[in-house]
Amino acid sequence: MTLVGIFGSHYFIDRYGLAYKFIELKGGPDKNNPFFPIIYCVIDNTSHIAIMVWYLKYIIGINI
Repeated sequence: MTLVGIFGSHYFIDRYGLAYKFIELKGGPDKNNPFFPIIYCVIDNTSHIAIMVWYLKYIIGINI
């Protein structure tokens, strides 16, 4: 069950490009910025970790 939740969250975030959509929501990507790939990776990985923590805490019931 845990693996299904983790795989599902990764699929949802990556399939629909939620990190890129978040960047667009906050003013759009500045692809001329040399730090754009780093910013994208930080947002993407933070969203993965946040979803996994939420899933483990509220769905599985592990007290984190």
